[in-house]
Amino acid sequence: MISGLVGSRAEWELRLLGPVEAYVGDRRIELGPRKSRFILAVLALEANQLVSLDRLIDLTWPVSPPRTAANAVMVCISQSRKMLSEAACGVVLVRQGNAYALRTDPLRVDVHRFRALVAQAQDVPDEERVGLLDRALDLWHGPALEGAAPAEIRATLCHGLEEARLVAIEDRLAAKLRLGSHRELIGELTRLVAANPLREHIVAQYMLALHRCGRTSDALAVYQTTRQHLATELGLDPGPELQSLQSAILRGDQYTAAPQPPATEVPPQSPVRVVIVDDHPLFRSGVCLALESAGDIEVVGEAGDVDDAFDVIRRTAPDVVIMDLHLPSGSGVQVTRMLAAEHPATGVLVMTMSEADDAIVGALRAGARGYLVKGTGRAEVLQAVRTVARGSSVFSRGVASRLAALAAAP
Repeated sequence: MISGLVGSRAEWELRLLGPVEAYVGDRRIELGPRKSRFILAVLALEANQLVSLDRLIDLTWPVSPPRTAANAVMVCISQSRKMLSEAACGVVLVRQGNAYALRTDPLRVDVHRFRALVAQAQDVPDEERVGLLDRALDLWHGPALEGAAPAEIRATLCHGLEEARLVAIEDRLAAKLRLGSHRELIGELTRLVAANPLREHIVAQYMLALHRCGRTSDALAVYQTTRQHLATELGLDPGPELQSLQSAILRGDQYTAAPQPPATEVPPQSPVRVVIVDDHPLFRSGVCLALESAGDIEVVGEAGDVDDAFDVIRRTAPDVVIMDLHLPSGSGVQVTRMLAAEHPATGVLVMTMSEADDAIVGALRAGARGYLVKGTGRAEVLQAVRTVARGSSVFSRGVASRLAALAAAP
């Protein structure tokens, strides 16, 4: 377990995840010129392990070291030893034969603390995991060894530290998605995908978060953009994870829905409250009879135009609105957009005659969670209402085919 070093600054702390810096308490210690900082960082990365003089020379001067290289390294180490002694921090630089070592508690070096926190986060509940990974990631203040070595030397030395940071970010995102925090992750995931457009696992997490927020068309657009990037940059198709997720979103698979909080007691099952918005009274009556015959669905209101729709929805606060796209004095897309802004918990299930691309995309971008073509069978309509009420998305077969085609189109 990580000790109190995690929660507060240690008496002695050496930072390598960013600019190379040292602190004793709140006091920053001057580490000298770049070569001195670099050599101290190399020894800190191998804390308590002997590092040969030859290796220090090779890392400091990868090409054509000067004849005075050995003496220059020893001067840098002497300066660092004097600094550590004056700081009275209990950390020492020792020499054994033709090698040197930094003797210290490894957890006083942020690299080793980061790795220990990440390891500790692997076998704990998700809430604790998020906390530990937050602490690990907060140790980063920039690229490792920033300003102390060229990029190629940093890559050689840091043993995949940047990859470990990205994996820790992905593990933290996965835990937060399991905890149902998809809405608060959208901004962070947008930035991460922009910075790592070919990292498919982060892209998949972004798609899942968008879908769970009711932005299914945006999730499918992200898939398409990533497919184009992979083809252009690497000549590859999306991997199995992205392809499976795209298919699951189109099918409305349960695992893509937002997780529900656990309950200690199972509450009585409340019926799904539905409002039907359509300008054809006979259609409304038929759907109403089909829904209420199920026993777990209650129709709480009907509307035939945009104004009535706004009024009924605000008055009844339904779980699901069955929405036609073509209404007198307005559009179902307009009502859907209002619902997404004012009543995000209410799901919109579009039922219309149109399978046109612009109708499907317009409805989904406005916030609709489902899209069925009129004439869909009773059992499929009932299941679609229940699916949308759970926060998932559902599409009739023809619409799912159109979405798949749109995602694959250039």
